[in-house]
Formats: sequence, C-alpha cells, structure tokens
Amino acid sequence: MLLSTVDKTLRDRLLIKIDKKRLLQKDRFLYFSMLILIFSASGPQIGTRLAPLDRKGIDLVFAIDVSTSMNAEDVKPSRLEKAKFEISQMIHQLKGDRISLIVFAGSSHMYLPLTTDYEAARLFLDQIDTNMIPTQGTAL
Repeated sequence: MLLSTVDKTLRDRLLIKIDKKRLLQKDRFLYFSMLILIFSASGPQIGTRLAPLDRKGIDLVFAIDVSTSMNAEDVKPSRLEKAKFEISQMIHQLKGDRISLIVFAGSSHMYLPLTTDYEAARLFLDQIDTNMIPTQGTAL
C-alpha cells in the first residue's frame, strides 16, 4: 500500500529488480572465465617435439667392497680409504660422464644412482664405511 503512493518512475529506480535469467548468465560467465583461466595457467601445448639428447660421456659404475676386510691396513691408511681416494681422484678428472656408486658386503646396494653431479658423488663417497651394511662377507 505504501508503494502505491510513490511515483512510478521513482519506484522503478528505488526498487531493485532481480532478473534471475541475467543472474544465471553472470554466474555461468564467471565459472567459464575461471575455467579458462585455470586451463591457460596449466600451460597447454599442442604437439610434441622430440629433441635429440647429445651426450658425449660414458656411464661409470664403481662397486666398492665395504666388508670389514677393507679395514686392513696393508695399504695405508686402509684399503677402503685408499679406494675412496682413488675414486675421488678419478671423479675429479671426469667431464660429462655419469657415475654411480654401488656398495657391497654380504649383499649389494645401489648407493648413488647415475648422476653427473660430481660434488654429490664426492659427498656420498666420503660417507662410505664398513658399518653401512650389517651382513658381512664378499660373496657376490
């Protein structure tokens, strides 16, 4: 009743008309825009291009005996330390080759997978000792 006393043009301006169809269109547009944004952020690419990998090195695998017999001091300071020193010297001379470390005593274990990260290889090499494999022996 109160609305009937207000001028029609003023009433149309003051009252908000909710058009459900238009509101639904806005929501659909917003969701579609979000979907396109997420899709484009994922970085889609069309087609594949295979690039040949040009590697000029070789793969070297060092198998190191970590049985307690490697603690013998017939070679100074010990057999194990001498082996680690020689491998470290060889790693220092490498360029472009991949290296891997395998340790064995009663069983064998890959200690460092193939890598070209020589600093990491030296760190792994320094950590090798005769206590790392509980099962002793050298039966391979």
